[in-house]
Amino acid sequence: MLVKCLYRKCSGVFNVRPSVVALGYGKFCCKEHYYAYVRDPVVIKERFWSYVDVKGRNDCWLWTGSLYEFGYGQFVFRWKNKEIHVTASHFSWFITYGKTNGLYVCHNCPGGDNPSCVNPFHLFLGTQKENMQDAVKKGRSSFGRKHAGVKYTEDIVRDVRDLADKDYNHSWIASLYGMHKSYVSAIHLRKRWGYLE
Repeated sequence: MLVKCLYRKCSGVFNVRPSVVALGYGKFCCKEHYYAYVRDPVVIKERFWSYVDVKGRNDCWLWTGSLYEFGYGQFVFRWKNKEIHVTASHFSWFITYGKTNGLYVCHNCPGGDNPSCVNPFHLFLGTQKENMQDAVKKGRSSFGRKHAGVKYTEDIVRDVRDLADKDYNHSWIASLYGMHKSYVSAIHLRKRWGYLE
């Protein structure tokens, strides 16, 4: 069976057994053209967008490829003999706007943040601090009562803070609520549960 090499700079045609083609192989005339193809920026972009369900400008463009643990898209490509793993939203930003210069790619989807969205119009750059503040503001951060290891409720923390503000002894407050006095001090100084008024 005659097959044309997939590498765009090659016009070669070569003979391949049909059983090899049926297995998804036999697309390149040589190993050099295969590696040139997988490193070609045009091919990488085409492959990236083939995993995206593109809709209207204001709609989320969902990543249909593999996902990281928290729902962020995972894109893998080869560049300069290295396999590169990036979040799909980061790569979407890169191919649309350019480098991030060490900043985080953050989501601002109209219907609420969607980690698998790669619509470049729903992305913005921010520092780590801005990204964390954005997550807290949108209720996506596990702090306070949402944290898996939480032992105390927000009401208890308010009570501890009120007692500490009234100059009660931190050791006495700690024994009352079954916590260490240094934790009472951290609550009082807002080093712990600082977001809570």
